[in-house]
Amino acid sequence: MTPYTRTIEKVTEALAGAPLDYEEEKAFVGSQKKKGISWQEAGVLVLMAEGKNGLSFILNKRSQEVSQPGDLCFPGGHALPIADRFVANWIIPYVLPMRKSQGYAAARQRRPKTFETISFYLANALRECWEEMRVGPRKIDFLGALPCYRLVGRRKIVYPMVGRLTKPVKFKISYEIEKNVCLPLKDLWEPDNYGLYSLKLTGKYRELAGTDVWNLPCFAVAGKDGSRDILWGATFMILMNLLKTVFGFTPPMDGPVRAKADLYPAAAKKRH
Repeated sequence: MTPYTRTIEKVTEALAGAPLDYEEEKAFVGSQKKKGISWQEAGVLVLMAEGKNGLSFILNKRSQEVSQPGDLCFPGGHALPIADRFVANWIIPYVLPMRKSQGYAAARQRRPKTFETISFYLANALRECWEEMRVGPRKIDFLGALPCYRLVGRRKIVYPMVGRLTKPVKFKISYEIEKNVCLPLKDLWEPDNYGLYSLKLTGKYRELAGTDVWNLPCFAVAGKDGSRDILWGATFMILMNLLKTVFGFTPPMDGPVRAKADLYPAAAKKRH
């Protein structure tokens, strides 16, 4: 058994026993709806692959054509209820190879409502992965699910699904994506890669936050060409939760400022 295979087994086993809050979050969304408050829900795929440096995470860098340009993110987005429910109920359990995976078998052992939610947002995340990167679901193995991540300021709840590529693929990115970014797991153990992302707030963001600057925990991702991207926000927190759940690793949440930027200056000018 290779180190990569052992790590994948460790991830699958840890996620199988990890508590999930999906029923509670669904109840919360329902209670908010009764009050006239609408929350968005979305699935994302925490995608892993075997690379030269062992296990790596595949991230997307958002293009200038979409909201939050320049941010690193997992493939994912809002659900299409009819299409995603069809895939969840018929394609995944009867057609796709992942139906035989340990991760999917473990998901079936959870409470029916939780399994239903996992299946739906897994279908959602798989569809988005195809749309953004042209990675078909037959080339992905499902390892398990992580607890929700709630973005209070945006009234959005993210359901993270965890998967791995079963074979090498060539990504064909859509207009939404500037490039793919490969983040080796081994780099995440280095404390010097962590720090703070100092974001200057202007316009509507300054009004909403009531402050001029946010200093948020981040991770500096080094590129092969000497470039550097900053991993922060929801994607950073979801990935850190995976490291804690599987490996018991808690990263530093402070440190030196690794980068400075204005928070979405174009969007900040728009009225809210």
